[in-house]
Amino acid sequence: MSVTYSKTISTDFPNGVVSPYRLQEEIKSSSISTTLEYVSTEGVVCYIWFVEALSAEEITTLNSLVSNHSGEPWPSKVASQIRFSSKSLGISSTTSKDWQTKMVLQTDPLVAGEYRVGWSFVWGMSRNTKVFEARILLDGNLIGYLIQKPFGASSGSDSWGSDTVLDLALPVMGFAYETFDESGEHTVSLQYRSTHKNTEAFIAMARLEVW
Repeated sequence: MSVTYSKTISTDFPNGVVSPYRLQEEIKSSSISTTLEYVSTEGVVCYIWFVEALSAEEITTLNSLVSNHSGEPWPSKVASQIRFSSKSLGISSTTSKDWQTKMVLQTDPLVAGEYRVGWSFVWGMSRNTKVFEARILLDGNLIGYLIQKPFGASSGSDSWGSDTVLDLALPVMGFAYETFDESGEHTVSLQYRSTHKNTEAFIAMARLEVW
């Protein structure tokens, strides 16, 4: 299960600013062996996600990286030179009606221009009479949305579960062309939720790309 470490941008980082892509690369180049999922910011907080909890030594290393992080963005890259992609293949589930983040893709600085943002995943519900919802956000703005009931199972079926979801899951693929007017880093998020508190929503085999 993913574990997140939160840092206050104004007090934990020396210059009061974070470059998510730079910090991500600094963590990957460090002695931390636990797999990093992604780095994201929301308001005054920086969230650092790992696939599992860090050891005490790794936490010390992470704190050192944060306290020495410059916050300076990496040099911008032109569209013809880049392709950013990330994946989260494991099964995630929730019964919450609140949006849950399946994954985040953080780019390094890009020059202004038109880019294609792509996504794919499979999904399912523990009951096929209930609705699954997912959305794709670019820098917090909605660029893709899914709201759908499962099909192909008997009415009211409870046969969906974490051990069968990949066999029964429904695939989704999509993309959007987006124009960035200014150079900078960008964040793509895939979120999902259930529409019924007693019904579990599943999502897996998720991928995000920017090119």
